[in-house]
Parts: sequence; structure tokens; C-alpha cells
Amino acid sequence: MHFQSLIKSCLTEKFWSIQGRASRSEFWIFMAFCTAVMVILVLFTGTWRMKPLISLWLDPSYGFYLLRTVGSLIELALFVPATTVTIRRFHDIGLSGWWYLGILVPSAYMTARFADGEILGPLFGLVAITSVALRKGTYRGEKYGPAPKAPDPDEARQFDRSGHKRLWIGLRPLTARLGLAAIGLIGLLDVAIAHLYTPAPQPEPYFDPNRQQVMLRDAGRNGHWGDHDDALWAFSFPKAANVHPTVDYKRVTLVSAEDVEKTHKQGYAVLSTELRPKQPASGDSTLKLLVTLPEFSPLAGAFTDHPKTALEISLPSQHRLYDGTPDWGSTPSFTDEFEKLTRFNCEADRVIAPGITRLKEMSAASAQAALEAFRDRGPRYETREGCIGKAAARGASYAVTDGTGNPAGFGTCESYRKAEDFGTCRFTFWLPQERVITYRFSEEFLPMLRDIDAQARDALAQATVAHASKNIDLPTRQSAHGQ
Repeated sequence: MHFQSLIKSCLTEKFWSIQGRASRSEFWIFMAFCTAVMVILVLFTGTWRMKPLISLWLDPSYGFYLLRTVGSLIELALFVPATTVTIRRFHDIGLSGWWYLGILVPSAYMTARFADGEILGPLFGLVAITSVALRKGTYRGEKYGPAPKAPDPDEARQFDRSGHKRLWIGLRPLTARLGLAAIGLIGLLDVAIAHLYTPAPQPEPYFDPNRQQVMLRDAGRNGHWGDHDDALWAFSFPKAANVHPTVDYKRVTLVSAEDVEKTHKQGYAVLSTELRPKQPASGDSTLKLLVTLPEFSPLAGAFTDHPKTALEISLPSQHRLYDGTPDWGSTPSFTDEFEKLTRFNCEADRVIAPGITRLKEMSAASAQAALEAFRDRGPRYETREGCIGKAAARGASYAVTDGTGNPAGFGTCESYRKAEDFGTCRFTFWLPQERVITYRFSEEFLPMLRDIDAQARDALAQATVAHASKNIDLPTRQSAHGQ
């Protein structure tokens, strides 16, 4: 048959050939053959990208790596003639084969860079290749050789040297039998290993439909979402908690920082973009909780809805180094900001509670001395900002230290109306592993600052999913009180 001759031609004498031309029938028949082979591979052997579908029946937890290696080798072997026949198809419409790169490069870029690239990239390539493959051959293709002709069945090649009739794709029967037997033996070995394979005890799944699943993330070292180092902290909050999540997952929770396509089901790959997380719009992200004071019970709404009774707990994703070098315009460390507030913008006033010092504005002489002392520390120290914001009508700043006198936190309580009894406080406290936590609450609860910090750390510690988080070293309530 005509299609048999075309497929045998592409798999034998034209396997490596990029010379000459390929008609529309040759291209589409061979691509249909490759598609059929890939469907069989997906069913019975799989490839390096995914497991065989029969694994769902045999053992979903095992990877079937031997079969997938065989499938990948067959896929790679088909890639070569599929590429050469495409180049010859370009020749048939009068275009150089280098135009093929004009499709492959944008397709690969879209796949790698865009959030939905796994669909957009191949879709772009498919549409572009189809538009080329549907065009009729033109006279301009003569420079690549004569118009392609259907290969005539070679009667001499229908039989091997021993006189046995070859298979319809040109293989000798013995070769085909040996190949199928080898794949069968590899499959049996893979199945045997799967039955002997005992997976290590898995931690409790992160995915829980009865709770809120939240992953705190940053954009990686180069600001590109999806890097291997962008998963920071996994949380599982009760449904009643007022959580403003950084990334809200749909249906299936993704927890692996190494491969964002993996789910809580071991070895299962998500193919639908509907299951991917929403990405934050900016390069930085923050998780927020809202509770009521002083009971620390769930509170509905936003902080602006309950400014007198709400505690807003924020956990930014950016690093805040505790020990930093002198700042020259980069993001300041926690120590930089603590020093700038307590030694450059303000000076100590009085101790209002153990470890909590109220700060006050410097005198003119002290302010001038601070400017002279810090003039070589970079642009951040060129202008003093004072103890409270310039727009505030009144307020005060505070420095918080731990039991050994080291910086633990700092903040400001401000009001934009002098007649108000209480302003709004914003405090930043140090967390382990180069993180900080911030609080926003009414000034009337300032005496509870220690308890607020301890309760917030407890809430985060209880919601932390240990096996899916990188930084889970939160102090306990006792250690927080002991600071």
C-alpha cells in the first residue's frame, strides 16, 4: 500500500536525510504513524515525561523507570525522522529548512517562560507546523530537487535474505519478535520490582479539603516565578481562620519545591493548568491573618473594618538578614532598620515594660551629631525622618529587645487626629531563618505586645506543615515569653 511505502521510506533510506522534498501525503502519513506509536507508548511504556497509563492498574506509586527508558528511546528514535520529514516539507513549499527553527525556538521559549507555557508553547508549534504542512508544493521548491513522487514498492525488499517476508514497515520478523520479547521481559521485570518495592512512610498529606492550604512563596533569585527555591512555608489553617493567602490552590494542593507539577499523590503529574496555583502579581508576597484582640479568636472582614479590635499578622516572604553590612541603597537588614530607628531617627526615652523602650525625638544637637556619625553609611542615612511619620498628628516609636538585650522588634504607634484616644501600631519582629513578622493593632493593646507576639508565633507554628516547609523553626510560647 502507498502509506506503507511512505513510512518505510521515512524510517529507512530517508531516516537522516534532509535533502529533497516531502509531499503533503508523505508528511501527514508519517506524522499519523508517529502519533499512533506515541499513543501506544503512553499506554504501555510511558516516556521520561510521564508514567505508562497501565501503571494506574498495576501500581500507581511506582515509577516504572525501565519501561519509561524504553519508551523514551523509541520516542527519541522517532524524533529524528519526524524532524527530517518536516524539513523536507519546508523544501517542498520553497522554504529553507532553517525556517523550522523559527517555530521551535518561540515554542520552546513560551513553554519555559510563561505560566501556561506547557499548553501555549506546543499549541503555537502545532498551529505553525500545520499551516506549513497544509500548503501545496510550489515550483519554487525545484531548487531543492524534483517534485516528490510516491515511492514504488520494492518487491526485492519485501523479503529478507532468508526468504521470509518482511513486516509492513520493513522490519524482519525475527527482529520484531526479539524486540517485542525484550520489551516484554523489561516490563515483567519492572512489574516485579513494583511489587517488591515498599515505599517509605509518607508524612501526612498536605492536601486536606476541610482546611485552607496556603503556600508562602517568593519569586526566586532571578525574580522568575517557578524557580526551585520559591516555596518557603506551607500552612494548613482551619476554615474559620481569616487568611489572606499568598497563593490559593484550586482543588489539588501543590507542595513540591523541586517540581511544581507534582501533587500530594506520589508520582502523579498534573497536566491541567487549572490545577496550577495563582501566581502573585509582584515579586514579593505576604501572608496575612486577622484575629480579634484580646481573645485571639477568628475575625471576619479586613483590618479597616475592625481597627479597634483587630490584630493583623503579616508574614512577608522577603529575606531580612539579622546581621547586615553597611547599607548602600540595597534592601536594609533587620539590624539596619533597628539601628536607624533607635540611633539615627530617635533616642531612648523611658522603659514602659520589660524589654520595651519608648523612643523620643532627638534634640537639635543630638540630631546633628547623629548625622555626622552616620554620614558615611550610605544614602539611607543622609536625611533623618524622625520618630513618627510626617503625616501623623501624634505618636511614638518603640524598640523591643530580648532577655539578653539583642534587638527583637521595633514599631510605631501613630494617629492622624490629635483627638483620638488611641492610634494604630505597626511592629516588626525578628523570626529565625532571615524572616520577620509584622503586627498591626490598636494602641490600647500595646501593653499586650509580648503576648501578641507569642500568640502569633503559636498560630503560625500550629498551622505549619513540617514536611512542606523550609523554615519551620518557630519559637514556642514559652521561649517567646522568656525573651
